[in-house]
Amino acid sequence: MRLGRIGFDSVVGYLRDGISSLESRTDLMTGTTRVTPAEAAGALVSSAPPIVVDVRAPREWQKSHIDGSVNIPLNHLSERIEEVPASRPVLVHCAGGYRSSIAAGILQASGRQNLTELNGGLAAWEAAGLPVKS
Repeated sequence: MRLGRIGFDSVVGYLRDGISSLESRTDLMTGTTRVTPAEAAGALVSSAPPIVVDVRAPREWQKSHIDGSVNIPLNHLSERIEEVPASRPVLVHCAGGYRSSIAAGILQASGRQNLTELNGGLAAWEAAGLPVKS
């Protein structure tokens, strides 16, 4: 049901016991680095800033977003994956962190390696008093 709410209507399977099903198959798992809003803000002003991919719905992005971010809704990420350069660091976020975790998996499966997630999403960014554009 949660996947359907974010645009994934065709689910072909699941893990019966959740992530614990993979305890003996750690070779099938990969992690993602998560950064705080302050760390993300610092990366954005560095000499090699990441591209910021906002995977929220367009109406959410229009309401407020990180300046310079690219809006690719999660349910369209697979079909628009070429808009995310493989040669640049990528910072992915959503509203609170759930959709960005799924997006990170999609990006990793497509070969993106220099990938981080904004811990807490845009809600954490705004709570930290960092600027948004609306």
